[in-house]
Amino acid sequence: NVKILCNEKNPRAVGLAKTSIRNAGVNAIVSLGEGDCSDWDLGGEDSADDRDILEGRTIFVCNPPWGLRLTEDIDESWVSLREFLRREAGGCESWVLSGNKD
Repeated sequence: NVKILCNEKNPRAVGLAKTSIRNAGVNAIVSLGEGDCSDWDLGGEDSADDRDILEGRTIFVCNPPWGLRLTEDIDESWVSLREFLRREAGGCESWVLSGNKD
């Protein structure tokens, strides 16, 4: 079994993702939230029985702003991501996609 949980801050990207999820026929296994990752609650540390993730079996993949998507709030975005990963991703693997070849 697999469950894919997604979150996106940009409303336009959410619309595109919802269309892609529907067109791919994966609505049953893909859940898409909208908002800042700092507000995304997957059960955190205090509710181990209700967590949406399994330690050691969950991979977090994120594609933070880079290139043309960089805005003045870039520092805030990275702080939000850091706080989310510390709160929700303990014991899990995390990947950060980057447009930088280095």
